[in-house]
Amino acid sequence: MGRQQRPVIVVMTGPESAGKTTLGKSLAQKYQCPLLEEQARPYLKNLDAEYSVKDILRIGELQKEALELELQKDTHLVIMDTWVYVLMIWSKVRFGKIPTIFSDWKNSIAIDLFVLCQPEFSWEPDPLREHPNNREQLFTLYLDALVHDHANFEIANGDISNRVTQITERIDSLL
Repeated sequence: MGRQQRPVIVVMTGPESAGKTTLGKSLAQKYQCPLLEEQARPYLKNLDAEYSVKDILRIGELQKEALELELQKDTHLVIMDTWVYVLMIWSKVRFGKIPTIFSDWKNSIAIDLFVLCQPEFSWEPDPLREHPNNREQLFTLYLDALVHDHANFEIANGDISNRVTQITERIDSLL
């Protein structure tokens, strides 16, 4: 007999180099649950040209497919390294527009908790990162979007140990 209800879904979000992946890995390990890694990294690594809005849409499709596959499994909790807000803000900042399909995706799956990571860590250079100097402005875009959508979210701040403790309390209340 399978699981009776869908798993709790927790999504890391926020600007680049803010600790999303580190926090997501720590939480997935603590709860012994899957971490759905961001699909942008492997997709863009294999791209032979400059990326476009079409590529961001494809990355979103891959992310959505990965989540839908995970939701078919018997698990109590799924941690995601990213979701639609990252794609929306990335598209808006890079191309000046947000594809309307993102609104459909955003509303297609109920996310139980968004973890908005404050960019308090030093920016780490990476070929796929583009905004070392405006992470606070990007953080504000994420915060405004989550507030606008009445999303359930927690701002993760402090060192990684503090963030794990802080978010564990929220996750425990959802399980």
